[in-house]
Amino acid sequence: MLFTNDLIELIVQETNLYAVEIFLASSGSVSTRISQWKDTTVEEIKIFLALRFHTGKIRTNRLEDYWKKSELFDLKFFRSHMSRNRFMLILRALHFSHFKSSNRLNKIENIENYFNKKMEEVYEPSKNLVLDESMVLFRGRLVFRQYIKNKTLKFYMLTESIGLVHRVMIYSGQGHDMSLDCCHTEYVVEKLMEGLFYSGRSLYMDNYYNSIKLAHNLLSKETYCTGTLRQNRKDNPKDITSIKLKVGERSVGKYTEKGVCVWLSGEIDVKY
Repeated sequence: MLFTNDLIELIVQETNLYAVEIFLASSGSVSTRISQWKDTTVEEIKIFLALRFHTGKIRTNRLEDYWKKSELFDLKFFRSHMSRNRFMLILRALHFSHFKSSNRLNKIENIENYFNKKMEEVYEPSKNLVLDESMVLFRGRLVFRQYIKNKTLKFYMLTESIGLVHRVMIYSGQGHDMSLDCCHTEYVVEKLMEGLFYSGRSLYMDNYYNSIKLAHNLLSKETYCTGTLRQNRKDNPKDITSIKLKVGERSVGKYTEKGVCVWLSGEIDVKY
């Protein structure tokens, strides 16, 4: 349902174009591996993607190990479907867009948009949705990599409670593509929920996103939200953030049309 022929044909076209670009950049030297390039096909890219996904199930130290004939490896499945050199060559030339743009996501934005559009076509989101985020391993060069120790690229995701991803949004640096009157977290929520407002859905999120202002904004669009609230978040009602509770006590404060609950769990004050 997701990997349609239209998508595969796009990858084939862009990969073949980029392979030529790599060859020309090498001054046309016949000694380089790219000089052995032959245009790939839809069928070959399908095999390549299948092998690439399969590497996620069987872990080795290096990609080359999947083609080793040693008794410790000897994964005949890989060798029987594609040679190591051909696989590495396609991986080197794999491309999704040849258009030049100042957009930081230019090279992969069409794939992101394709996934989001396809999920809208094949799946209707449930009433309860979760705003989540994930890290994707990447060691290449990008201007918008966010530094988080032992982690790499950040993906914002709108998911089901069972983990099914309905929509993704790749982090490309604060301030990028954001309207002037909207902070980063509110922008993320607005973009991921686009087209799903005014349907009575409930959105669950952590305190990185949640705020009184956002809750009001969502409620005005017939969308409910649940999540913890940072004590120092702007627009928090002062009579709530200043409350000191004993273990087991609970106090509820009204903030216009929304209720804010504060309770003490162990030694930690939690607001939602």
